[in-house]
Amino acid sequence: MRGSRYAWAFVGALAACSVRSKSIAVEDNDLGIVNIEIEGGTQGSESLLSIRGYDIGGDEVASAAVRTGIVMHTWDPEVAPPAPVDGREVTLRARESRFSTTTPGRQPDSLPGSVLPQSTLASFVRLGAVAHALADAGITFRWPEPGESAYSSPQGCSPDWFPTHPASGEPPGSNQCGAHWVGNDELHAYHVTSRGTVTMRLIRSACTVDGSGGSCQDMGCTYGPCGARIIDMDGPGPSRVFIPFSTTEYVGVDTDVNDPNAGSAGPANEEFNGSQSIYNGVSAACEYTGCYWGNIPYVGRCGNNVCEGPEDSSGCPQDCAPACLPDWTACDQSAQCCSGFCNPEYLACM
Repeated sequence: MRGSRYAWAFVGALAACSVRSKSIAVEDNDLGIVNIEIEGGTQGSESLLSIRGYDIGGDEVASAAVRTGIVMHTWDPEVAPPAPVDGREVTLRARESRFSTTTPGRQPDSLPGSVLPQSTLASFVRLGAVAHALADAGITFRWPEPGESAYSSPQGCSPDWFPTHPASGEPPGSNQCGAHWVGNDELHAYHVTSRGTVTMRLIRSACTVDGSGGSCQDMGCTYGPCGARIIDMDGPGPSRVFIPFSTTEYVGVDTDVNDPNAGSAGPANEEFNGSQSIYNGVSAACEYTGCYWGNIPYVGRCGNNVCEGPEDSSGCPQDCAPACLPDWTACDQSAQCCSGFCNPEYLACM
């Protein structure tokens, strides 16, 4: 998801809150940042961490905000529009680059560093003080060890990763899509949208909290029913997803082919010059629209007044109300109870 204006308005609101702040000198870096200012505070039930990096002249070069509270979250805006959940929103800025993502719940979120679309963002979050502050807020980025190749097996994309009926109204599938493995358990798929921009799909186990497990339902999941977590790549388009000349390990991405000095994104860090081969498009085959407890994707949606798929009265009572209530179930009238009696003292069927 793209950066939230609310997150940055909330940073400004820190002045009116109880604030903890500190200033830290940092190691040499290619951004020219010499000093980091870290502030943390609360506003009502929400908390915020603000990190700002300044150069020797006192100008802000990069910043990060981590807001914990009610955020607008969706695993895939093409499957379901964002909805308010208790969770965390992370927004990063470094020079002209932007990155934002959300997660439901308060569990730690570990992301591969390659989700950051530009090297300036990676340089910022790898500064020791920044990485430590983000980790304290539950956000970490994973980087390959020296000499380790984290990427492998570039390939085309699977139709199973794309919804057949996008909620956005955009055409299903993509006209360009390439993917590579990150480690042994996560695929990164880059595809060009109908708007000409690039979206990154992190592909892991469907309907999970962290990509590998953790039971969740609908917007409580980080990875949606098509197995994807969506990351928008920063760039105006037109874009290309291509086979780079510089490497055989991963996909090439250029988010602005009209600018020869900007737009290269992802680990390939190679500009598209018109001579590289472009990845083919992909159709859509994922019909699932929601997640049910137990990591089960389903067609339909809990809350649409239709009891369908794996929905039942325990997981989706608003759609699948039982014909009658069993003993010791809360009630307010005897007609609700299978026994025919709602005890007025205990307000339970007996």
